Amino acid sequence: MTKISPTEETHSPDDSADVETELARRTFQLQTLQDLSRNIGPLRDVEDLLKTGLLYVMGVVGALRGFAFLHDRRDHTTQTVPWRMDPERLESLLSALESDPLDALSRRTEPWLTGRVDAEQEAGPDGSERAVCSDLVEAGIEVWMPVNPEGAIGGIGLGGKLSGAPFSPDDLDLLSTIATSTRIAVENARRYEQLQQENRYLRNEVRRTYRFEEIVGTSPAMERVYDLLDRVIHTDTTVLLAGETGTGKELIARAIHYNSPRKDRRFIAQNCAALPETLLESELFGHKRGSFTGATSDKKGLFELADRGTIFLDEIGDTSPKLQVRLLRVLQEGELRPVGASEWKHVDVRVISATNIDLEDALREGRFRDDLYFRLSVFPILIPPLRERRDDIPLLAHHFLKRYAEEKGISVRGFTPEAMDALMDYAFPGNIRELENEIQRAVVLAGDGDILGLGHLSPKLRRLDDRLEQALHEGGAMADVVERLKDQMIRGALRESGGNKAQAARDLGVTRAGLVRMMARYGIVAVR
Repeated sequence: MTKISPTEETHSPDDSADVETELARRTFQLQTLQDLSRNIGPLRDVEDLLKTGLLYVMGVVGALRGFAFLHDRRDHTTQTVPWRMDPERLESLLSALESDPLDALSRRTEPWLTGRVDAEQEAGPDGSERAVCSDLVEAGIEVWMPVNPEGAIGGIGLGGKLSGAPFSPDDLDLLSTIATSTRIAVENARRYEQLQQENRYLRNEVRRTYRFEEIVGTSPAMERVYDLLDRVIHTDTTVLLAGETGTGKELIARAIHYNSPRKDRRFIAQNCAALPETLLESELFGHKRGSFTGATSDKKGLFELADRGTIFLDEIGDTSPKLQVRLLRVLQEGELRPVGASEWKHVDVRVISATNIDLEDALREGRFRDDLYFRLSVFPILIPPLRERRDDIPLLAHHFLKRYAEEKGISVRGFTPEAMDALMDYAFPGNIRELENEIQRAVVLAGDGDILGLGHLSPKLRRLDDRLEQALHEGGAMADVVERLKDQMIRGALRESGGNKAQAARDLGVTRAGLVRMMARYGIVAVR
């Protein structure tokens, strides 16, 4: 009798062949899984992902036909990808899925054989799961692999094997691994689509907000501004916006950008008077790590961040001579060098600048470089103060009334004639910004259904009405009443400005020289 040692193998040649076949099958499945992970991960279109995932899954298990399905619970849209399915069976299945409760497909998290649903344990409380399985079987789908990303119901169905064998528990185990990767990929693709939609919505909102139609005004002074804007928006020309504080220069700069060929790139605004010179230099041009105390890492500057977009430099007249040199280099050569760096960087940025001072006066006084001035003022636009466009005050007032009433969630029915007269008569030294603040304050004080009257306006606007009433009460000829009103207004403006003639002149809407002449005429020396 021959003895066989424990270390000797007793496999038959057929056993060895089976092992090799199984090894080859496993190797093929592993390689296919690796390809699947590598190829579906970067996909961002859900339909492409479903199609790619379906074909890979069919290849892994050797299926003859397949069906991918995804129903969005939020907007109730459905995406389907059939592969080698009988058209009549497919049509019948789609009709069944539309009519049957879809929740039946979301009850399971693991792949299952559609023809083996246990009536008592797996049918669901209303029998809907068995009904769906019956529809899948009727369409030739023998295995269902759930792919239920957040907010959706879906899966991949498979039918018929190339080998002619039935689907096995090993197939289900393999599909279970694939299902998780596919679900994550679909979730990522859906999130990406959602972000893209939100991004498009936000861009449309930005464009709507900064259309020229949002710049309110029909006065001749504003019509001249619109004409200049129409000529410059489609170019890359450098624009200089000149005007007093509060005239809406940044709103106009944004409107230029969002109506220009650069509208899909970034718009970045920086107030040059808001930061000290060293911080402003770092903010605009960036810095290298260790270039100064507190520079713990490299930082990109605003010019670099605005590459191929637009940068808006407000209060450009307040920049230092050193910074003006660096700005000139960017405008001339399109080059910048971060603080502490040795290499130059090239940028393509449209520059829109703004100033509330007379840069020509700054040139004469040596506070501003003439070469930088000529670079910035290629296309100057003068934004008129509100006192030079009084016809626009009613339009602006109703525009701001509508905005802030909607924010507060109330209905305000407009202005009384007395309130509108007070708005029209006030000089608004703070321009549109001051008018906006005035209307916002009035709306806060108003109740639902109110009409804004004098009582809703701030004391500075009511004071003018009080002075007029006092001048009329004292009686006399029209000329005398007007003279008394002028005297009171001048004294009031000087009192409110603390004796500052320049400020008082701006409040009154006259020049400083004109105010001095009127003070002499009315014998006003000093006001406390």
